[in-house]
Amino acid sequence: MLTYKTAFADHKTRSAARPHPAIAGLAVACALACPAGSANAQAVKLDTITVEAERAKDAQTEGSGSYATDITTAGSKTPTEIRDIPQTVTVVTKQQMEDQNLNSLERALDWTPGVTVATGDLFSGSFYARGHEIFKYSVDGAVRPLLSLYGTAPDLSFFDRIEVLSGPSTLFGGSGEPSAIINLGRKRARKELAFQGAALAGTDRLYRGEADVTGAVNESGSLRGRAVAFIESSESFVDVVDQKKRGVYGTTEFDLTESTTLSVGSLYEKSEVTRFSGLPAFTDGELLDVPRSTYIGADFNDFDRDAIDAFAEIEHRFDFGGLVRAHGRYWTLDADNLSVLPISGVDRATGDFDVFLFARDFNEDDYWIDGSFTQPFHLVGLKSEVTAGADYRRSRQKMRQQFVFGFPTQNIANPDSNLPEPDVTFPGVGPGFNLNSETTIEEYGGFVQGKVELIDGLTAILGGRLSYFDTKVRDTGRGTSNANHVDDEFTPYAGLTYDITETLTAYASYTEIFQPQDGVTIDASSLEPREGTQYEVGLKGSFLNGMLNAQAAVYYLKDEDRAIDDPDNVGFQINAGEVETVGFEAQVAGKPLPEVDLIASYAYTDTEIEEDPTEEFGEITPEHAFALWTKYSILTGGFRGLSFGAGVRAFSSIFSVSNGIRIRADEYAVVDAQIGYAITPNFMATLTVGNLFDKTYYQRVNEVSRGNFYGEPRFAILKVSAKF
Repeated sequence: MLTYKTAFADHKTRSAARPHPAIAGLAVACALACPAGSANAQAVKLDTITVEAERAKDAQTEGSGSYATDITTAGSKTPTEIRDIPQTVTVVTKQQMEDQNLNSLERALDWTPGVTVATGDLFSGSFYARGHEIFKYSVDGAVRPLLSLYGTAPDLSFFDRIEVLSGPSTLFGGSGEPSAIINLGRKRARKELAFQGAALAGTDRLYRGEADVTGAVNESGSLRGRAVAFIESSESFVDVVDQKKRGVYGTTEFDLTESTTLSVGSLYEKSEVTRFSGLPAFTDGELLDVPRSTYIGADFNDFDRDAIDAFAEIEHRFDFGGLVRAHGRYWTLDADNLSVLPISGVDRATGDFDVFLFARDFNEDDYWIDGSFTQPFHLVGLKSEVTAGADYRRSRQKMRQQFVFGFPTQNIANPDSNLPEPDVTFPGVGPGFNLNSETTIEEYGGFVQGKVELIDGLTAILGGRLSYFDTKVRDTGRGTSNANHVDDEFTPYAGLTYDITETLTAYASYTEIFQPQDGVTIDASSLEPREGTQYEVGLKGSFLNGMLNAQAAVYYLKDEDRAIDDPDNVGFQINAGEVETVGFEAQVAGKPLPEVDLIASYAYTDTEIEEDPTEEFGEITPEHAFALWTKYSILTGGFRGLSFGAGVRAFSSIFSVSNGIRIRADEYAVVDAQIGYAITPNFMATLTVGNLFDKTYYQRVNEVSRGNFYGEPRFAILKVSAKF
């Protein structure tokens, strides 16, 4: 039986579908020597030859022991070779997460090429790519909002890998953004019984415990389960600020047949944070030179977040290589925020500034359903593949918020956190503020993508999405409402990949941006949708038998009508003008030598604003960003088991503009170091020191009144892990 890989494979596997010249020649010779119907023909019985191409590989990185992987689910509906996707794709593997203690999305993306992390409260943050903020992420392809105000993604102990597809991703992700899409691939249940755990302790009273067990439930292994749990508490380098969080994840997989697998599971996470909204600046925009431990806020500042994620997924793999998949997901979030924060800049002469209280209750319920079918076939002798499907997302968000003023004036030389806690009542309605609202968002659409290998090694990729959008916003405080509906929006996708050699692929792609926006203008009309285009060309390589991967790309991105705050009407928005970004990104990951693990990346980003009605479009994404991490492990001799790691992250200056005032942070470089020892084959201990030279720098700048954050001082983490 002849089967094909679901996704296009490397050059060798692509060629495997064609008859081998020796087999073809043997068949021709047999036909000529023994023509059918000949009286003298002798029956010749040959051994049965079965030609079977390998199935699609699994995208799981757990157990690979590598920072490199050839397979991803970003930008596709099936596990696909990274070289077959004509856009930049970065994968943070489980091995890299474990080696660098990357337990949060913020820490992991700090090392990801082309992504800038801007902290929001020291524990959560905003992410930027290609000059624009990332407002969405996905779990196993199910899209959801990404807003640091409500915390960000779940803890990474539940996930196998982080995949980042740079640039627009409208085809499979619904409404598209110009920046990137972050996909978290969950851990899967395995047949082999395995346990792993870790205990961490560090500066700022960091304590963390993790446990993970998986294995077969029945003798055949057709029923498998997995459970993961963690608990963490820590203070921070800023006075008063601390965090407690915990979570649990469970999943079961059942092989209904040899080709059909059903997966179900759920995830629960809770976090409690004493929040800090950053430092103000002087009223002229100059950043403060105060101790990094300086806290602006109240002792009663509090942020509570509860999140539940439940899913079901079924996959069926056909003998001919096709794959059908259906996926349903429900996600709910409750977030309560009560924070005193600055509302003005610091007067340079007196050191005085004002504060106010911000309170918000937020609830969101998200439903996601999608189905897809991938079919390999031959089109007039050309190796081809088609993927078609549809998805539906419904989100309902309820928000109540209130502001309280009248707190005593603060002084930056001695800010007072012992403030009286006021009674906060909802709903509250203030002039110009959209304080209480209910928002319902529905997105649904169908997509199709076709791949055709035009000639040996040259593949054309064409696709398109037809989308529908409904957004309803009701101001429950004033009793007003606004609706926005978009029908039959078509967004195309095109790409080319060419295998220059068996290890090197060149590519080019064209993608479009279309994103409806739920903001409202002062005249109660809806904002225009955000639109744009991206052109990208690049090279991807897989070397040393897949142990080392490399990518390099240049791109041009145009973005129009981004929603921004109306400078003249508080609580309303307007469309921004055109923004153009050009950039270059390069990265290397893997094992150049058996003893060495390596990641290295460089990103250049240049953003030009054709029209900025508020004159407040800063450069939060640094023009130059470089990251390098390497680990050397001693594999033989008397020091076998020792490992040494070191890394550096370097960024050029950034700036923001607040009410026409420019706030600038200087360039900086931070060095990390690590030493590890394999105590036994099952136990490992590592000591990691971050910001080894205790560099003082501003990691984020935002407004004159608040949102300016120092980077983390020197810190240390001791980790002991076990695997059985």
